[in-house]
Amino acid sequence: MHVRGRLIGRPLEFEVVVREADDRKLTLSASGPVRLDVEYLATGCADGSEVSASVAVSGQGLWGRALAHATETLLAAGALRAALDRIAHEIEPALVCR
Repeated sequence: MHVRGRLIGRPLEFEVVVREADDRKLTLSASGPVRLDVEYLATGCADGSEVSASVAVSGQGLWGRALAHATETLLAAGALRAALDRIAHEIEPALVCR
């Protein structure tokens, strides 16, 4: 699928490929001006759920490296936590204590 958005005031477009998806794991790659390789892992039990993520960001050329740095900064500043919270909220009813 293609995803469009903005980063530091500039429009961006990415091609997203899901590499693996099941009820506990989602692995995807997003290619555009920067590349993101992401893995989400979900665990759950009777009193809640936990979603963890691993994100690798890379960019080529001056503009790609600048965008990669800006992306890493946004992730560190809370964008990743917000995304994880949304995912956990949506999948929590489907998780069973393991």
